[in-house]
Amino acid sequence: MKRTEALKYAGNMAQLAGITEKTFSKGKAKGVASYEVKTGSGLEFCLLPDKCLDIFDLRYKGFNVSFLAKNGLVSAAYGYPLENEFDVYWSAGMLCTCGLMNIGTDCKEKTGRYHPLHGRIGMVPAEQSAARAYWEGDSYILEASAQMRESMMGQENLGLHRRISSAFESKDLVIEDTIVNNEATEARYMMLYHFNFGFPFLGEGTRLVFPKEKSRIEARTESARPGLASWDALSEPLDGSPEEVFFHHPESGEDGLVTIKLENAKLGFGVALSYDGSALPVLTQWKSMRSGEYVMGIEPGTSTLRGRALEEGRGNLRTLGPFASQSQKLKLSLYDL
Repeated sequence: MKRTEALKYAGNMAQLAGITEKTFSKGKAKGVASYEVKTGSGLEFCLLPDKCLDIFDLRYKGFNVSFLAKNGLVSAAYGYPLENEFDVYWSAGMLCTCGLMNIGTDCKEKTGRYHPLHGRIGMVPAEQSAARAYWEGDSYILEASAQMRESMMGQENLGLHRRISSAFESKDLVIEDTIVNNEATEARYMMLYHFNFGFPFLGEGTRLVFPKEKSRIEARTESARPGLASWDALSEPLDGSPEEVFFHHPESGEDGLVTIKLENAKLGFGVALSYDGSALPVLTQWKSMRSGEYVMGIEPGTSTLRGRALEEGRGNLRTLGPFASQSQKLKLSLYDL
């Protein structure tokens, strides 16, 4: 709808689309700020400026698409980056950002410095954040932005500048990130976008569509190797079923993008994730058919999940020069079948 047409039907655009600021008041989520976004197309999602502006949950036409861990939403105040604590405070959600100093298994560097599982950035509250809805010509833009920092005295001083946007009647949301080195010396970082799909969108009838181009795939562990024959097959929830993790190395299309799709014919819609394959060359697939932890993780990243210490030895860390920055964009698109 054009601006003049929309405003004839609704004098306040919040009737059709917009962003509502809320704060959770109970349990371990107490005090967590959120931006509730509705686009008017059936797409609704919740952003968390107190947790890296991650996407907590996402719905389309009333159906849940994302996976929520049994822990529920946990405030950064309860996030203790200690050994074996990640599974206690992890909330999952549609997007959990991992990095910037570590992704994957926790580890220690030769200096003795400890890096928790999947790093710290996902539990970092924004130093600055804002949300706004505004007309730009005939487009009603919905956007939220935030700036986070991961730093240590005598070590790194990295900033993550994030903008997440959509629009009235849109079925897309765009994530635009810039990682900034605020030091006069070079910095090495890691990054993982941990997207998590859950029931009812994820089910036995959900179909995974990976790039047509030949892509190399490997199992993370020996125990997951037998699952290579059925990496894209989903079952009903299975009691006590172990998780399986696979590393894909997909080739980018002619547009330079890798596009992964998940489709649920029963619900009548799909989700496409597109991103720059050169910036995020490894795609981790986390498949858990376990009862109560029924989830498919689609996770573009800078490397595999074997931890900073090992990946650094393999030369897989990304380098930012003094005061340099690196930008990247990802898009989630909902579409009807």
